[in-house]
Amino acid sequence: IALWRADQAEEWKTMEHPRMLALLNKPNGKEIVEAILADKGCSTVRMETGVERWNRLRHKDDFRAISPESFFDLWMDCDQVKYGGLGVFPVTIGRGGQKRLIEFRSRQHSLRAGEVCQVRFDADNLDLGSVLQDAAGRVVGRAFYEGRISYGDEDHLARQLGFKQAARSELLGAVRKRHDDRDSLAAQIEEIEGESALITTIRDRAGSVRETTASSAELIAAFKGEKTRLSRAPKITAEDLRAAELAAAGI
Repeated sequence: IALWRADQAEEWKTMEHPRMLALLNKPNGKEIVEAILADKGCSTVRMETGVERWNRLRHKDDFRAISPESFFDLWMDCDQVKYGGLGVFPVTIGRGGQKRLIEFRSRQHSLRAGEVCQVRFDADNLDLGSVLQDAAGRVVGRAFYEGRISYGDEDHLARQLGFKQAARSELLGAVRKRHDDRDSLAAQIEEIEGESALITTIRDRAGSVRETTASSAELIAAFKGEKTRLSRAPKITAEDLRAAELAAAGI
């Protein structure tokens, strides 16, 4: 692809640019274009892009525009359902190994019980609902997704049951913890009350002193600040010793 520009301050342009046509239409336009292409700073070449090659080779009559409705079959996901007459259309959604059964519900159709229909929907946006087609491809009604899971999807129902059981276990654990905390608190209160009663009993017993002995009475009097004379043993004299010796000798 040949590129050109009038001076080096401009951006590169292709030869199909309208300005090139304007230069060629001037009286001396051919000489001006030749001078530009001879200047290495104002002309260059590059590889043709895929889009440019496509636009150059394709013919306009090779393609025809079609209406968006023509993409209906390609755009929608599809599942075949035998209508049971209860306004329920269970379909399988998902790609690869991640599949599950859901239900579209509606009575806005002309299907009869036992008829086979095609349910077309967008698996990435179930809230849009679905379109019902008969065996001939005619649209016979619509059905809507209400967030319900089909009873035939045992795996999904089992997962839902597991979620509910986990939530129930968590709730029971919280309730049991509250009961355990209450029982533990009651036991602590009972222990504290027992210790308090024991301390009170000890204090009561310590406050009542039995005054049965002379020493106890003296100690009590001393604590009360009274002057008490302590009793002393009698003093033994030499005469007492001599009399004791004579008595022992039988004199």
